[in-house]
Amino acid sequence: MISISIPLSLLSFVLTYVFLSKWIILAKKKGIVGIDVHKIKKVKVSEAGGVVILLVFSLSLLFYGIFLVLQNSFDFKLLAVLSATLLGGILGLVDHVIGIKWKTKIFLPLMASLPLVIARVGHTTMELPFFGTIDFGLTYTFLFVPLAVSAVANMTNMFAGYNGLETGLGLVNTFWFLIVSFLINNQLTFVISLILFFSLLAFLKYNWHPAKVFPGDVGTFTLGTILASIAIIGNMEKFAISLFSLYIINFLMLVYWLKFTNRPFQKFANVDKDGYLKPPNPYSMYWILPYHFRLKEKTTVKILLLVQFLIGLISFLLFVKI
Repeated sequence: MISISIPLSLLSFVLTYVFLSKWIILAKKKGIVGIDVHKIKKVKVSEAGGVVILLVFSLSLLFYGIFLVLQNSFDFKLLAVLSATLLGGILGLVDHVIGIKWKTKIFLPLMASLPLVIARVGHTTMELPFFGTIDFGLTYTFLFVPLAVSAVANMTNMFAGYNGLETGLGLVNTFWFLIVSFLINNQLTFVISLILFFSLLAFLKYNWHPAKVFPGDVGTFTLGTILASIAIIGNMEKFAISLFSLYIINFLMLVYWLKFTNRPFQKFANVDKDGYLKPPNPYSMYWILPYHFRLKEKTTVKILLLVQFLIGLISFLLFVKI
């Protein structure tokens, strides 16, 4: 595993770094840009940079597949993850191009889960408190897997909007999946996590405040699909639920805002003349702190990344048996 890990890490990082620098220039020339709304000066930033993550992840995984073929140890679950990731990314790209309504968008990742369903990845048995070990059989494959992919992809897409937020959170989550995969000796999820980690690390260089590129829906859907796939294949469901607790709380806060308050929907926070965030309400995890405290975008992101890292540590201590 070590022999292929270093080349794949370098490949993922270098390709993302090089391709993204080219994409930023090309996207601006083609008008694929978005407004950086949380700044005093509303500058145009290259959009849909997540297409680079999608491309590099797919290429790196294919190179790993070639390595496995040469070792006579090919794992067909690799193709299921690759297919699911490509579907998730393409659906995100389609949404970016035509602007799918959110009521339809939330169901898109269900299609991305189909390769994982067909390959019947994951273990159908789960150990639950008070109930012991239960074999969910086809219910796991045809219900839990699609719901998991859809939930993680959508919650990743919802937890976005600040420079470096979705990429940084993805990097933190991937780090913990990487550690757990190594400890449980799951080679496939370890390599998937490794490829994604170094791709996100390179992407963050351009996405960190002040961002030169945004991942877009193609990036968040790609990221969410990969993370869900890692959790399912590695049988890390309980760890993953705990790891994504911040995302779940953010989703529930959004539901509360839309269903139980009379406040109108607003996608982005306002910014005062000094660059401090002015959210319209506290009903999201990335708004609650700047709503109550005087914070700028960069500081808010740093706090959220620290909180997510601590959640990962707690989840690791609670659910990972070494």
